Amino acid sequence: MSLTTLRCRNFVRSHFTTKKVPAVALGIIEKTLSLADIFKIQIAILGV
Repeated sequence: MSLTTLRCRNFVRSHFTTKKVPAVALGIIEKTLSLADIFKIQIAILGV
């Protein structure tokens, strides 16, 4: 797995015991993001 994949995974995939996305559980974001949301953020930041 690439580093980018691992980073996205913390915002998209729910943990099997807590049923929450790790980033939500830590208070980094308020809601689970979809992959489309992450790509939109990347496009906005990189200007691609």
